[in-house]
Amino acid sequence: MTEVRVQKTANRCQKTEDRGQKPSFSVLCFSVLCLLTSDICLLPLFPSPQPAHAKVINKVVAVVNNDVITEYDLDRAMASKGVGKKSRRQVLEDLIDQTLLKQEMEKTDIEVTDDDLVRAIAGVLDRNKINIEILRAELASKEIPFETYKEQLKQQIKQTKFIQQNVGSNVSVQDADVSAYKFERAEVVNPSGTVHIGWIFYSLDDDHSEKEIKKVFIKARKVADKARQKGADFKKIAKETGDLGEKSLSDLPPAISSEVRRMEIGEVSDPIVSPQGVYVVKLYEKALQNVSEKEKVDDMQIRQTIYNNRMEQEIHNYALKLRRKAFIDVRE
Repeated sequence: MTEVRVQKTANRCQKTEDRGQKPSFSVLCFSVLCLLTSDICLLPLFPSPQPAHAKVINKVVAVVNNDVITEYDLDRAMASKGVGKKSRRQVLEDLIDQTLLKQEMEKTDIEVTDDDLVRAIAGVLDRNKINIEILRAELASKEIPFETYKEQLKQQIKQTKFIQQNVGSNVSVQDADVSAYKFERAEVVNPSGTVHIGWIFYSLDDDHSEKEIKKVFIKARKVADKARQKGADFKKIAKETGDLGEKSLSDLPPAISSEVRRMEIGEVSDPIVSPQGVYVVKLYEKALQNVSEKEKVDDMQIRQTIYNNRMEQEIHNYALKLRRKAFIDVRE
């Protein structure tokens, strides 16, 4: 093998950022999201880079620390994703990040138990509405031995645990996030019923900046915390805007009506951001129609979408940190 020309990944990362590229992470996030989707998990979690000292029988397209990614690995990943030549470099970037994550994961002692594997297989069967015989037949049609599939699942479970430990703690989704998502996309269901609420409102300028929103949000958070203290008088804290009386949900700003539907009587909300400003709401009474099962399902799907998007970004950030201290030679 010819001498490896190693360059620090920070330089290559900077070039990537300058070109405005960002890894799609559709393969990178596979193991984290696979067990949450309805698809049968059949793909390997990571590429299988060969050690740098091993005999390579096809072209090396990248060296990642002590591992290599071959043209075979790249072609296989492209075929599994169903992408064309235009996305070749993007898929290679994903493989590099997967390899870096795999190297980090191998440094840990994360354990995958038999119970973990049983639950994972049961989840695959349940989500796909199949039994074990159908799963085995599906694998056989793809010429994948069942034992190989179980080993792949173990690796997926291990990476899921690794990601949760190192990245997942930074990801959360609040009810207010779901409300904001629906408001931004005009997906709020026409509400019905009445509520008795009080609120504290902090207006924002038409040309407000992110810095201003953050400043107002922090101020509203402190007031919300104060209003939740035992014996606190929300009306006194809110002063003249403390009690709005009985209101129809349809008359309230969408972000407020969506949030109030989920609140318990006596509860004080977290700060609610809208285009007009930031609200802190207290619910005194409500008389609403029950939230439909469809609305509950829709909210669960929105929550999962937000979570997946945030997890993807956190994995991207984590991979960038790994790149900065890695040695990478791209030969494409």
